[in-house]
Amino acid sequence: MSKAEYEHHQAAWGAPSRLALCFSFFVLTCGAVAAQEGKKVDPTDPTNISLNATPAYEYTRLSEGGGHTSTFSVDTWIPLSKQDLFTIELQVMHSDITGLPRETGFGDMRMKYFHLISTPNRGMLRAWAPAFDMIAPTGDADKGTGGGSWLLMPNFVLALNLSERVSAYPFFRYVHSIPKSGSAGVFAPVLPGIDIPILDPDADGLLKFNSGKVRGFNLEVPIAVRLTDSLFFTATPNLFHNFAEGGATTFSSKFQFTYQPSESVALGIETTVPISGDSGIDYSVKPSASIYF
Repeated sequence: MSKAEYEHHQAAWGAPSRLALCFSFFVLTCGAVAAQEGKKVDPTDPTNISLNATPAYEYTRLSEGGGHTSTFSVDTWIPLSKQDLFTIELQVMHSDITGLPRETGFGDMRMKYFHLISTPNRGMLRAWAPAFDMIAPTGDADKGTGGGSWLLMPNFVLALNLSERVSAYPFFRYVHSIPKSGSAGVFAPVLPGIDIPILDPDADGLLKFNSGKVRGFNLEVPIAVRLTDSLFFTATPNLFHNFAEGGATTFSSKFQFTYQPSESVALGIETTVPISGDSGIDYSVKPSASIYF
């Protein structure tokens, strides 16, 4: 390997490696602190009202030779009452996108509030929750570490018992973008958390930014299967249709295994793959660790 190739390799992988190292250290530290007996929660249930933090590291390979991104995030759930939950997710992102200089910096911030409404009969519909998600453009859109737009997402989720070991949690979202002042539009490869693509291939096969409006509908349906008392598998089909900008539709799916070694810790590995439409990515891989307090 020549000196130039070595320096290129170090520049491309140095920042992601440091992010991965920080993630590993954070997980081990929090796991040691949180490894105590407590009330066991279902780590696959997004309607849980519990105090927890989930550090995660995500590697995303962009399609059409568009490069890659590496993101370290911490998603914190804060119960406000027995029925109300506020969540906030902070990100540090390394961007290596074709046509942009490599950059490491803060990514966009996501916040969520939902109100859980339990059903009295405890039948198939266990509960439902009206919610509101917001993504704030705290990243730098010009450097590829942010979306450049506010994303407002009124939504609701159902908690369904399909059998003793199988549950489903369909999310129904309306997605509305408001460009940040001074920004041309949405500048991230995929909108965080809901896999809405906003990169398009140009005539040369390279990825370009789609700076148009987002006025879309998103249907995401996690289907969780309890394989054993401590091992879970979740498949999450994800459909997005943008009513603006020509009415593009994309379909992808996530697959996740979750292992819960104790009441206070759940370890997960997740991958996202595109199925149809121009999603802008080839795949992503995301290890995570949820710590319950």
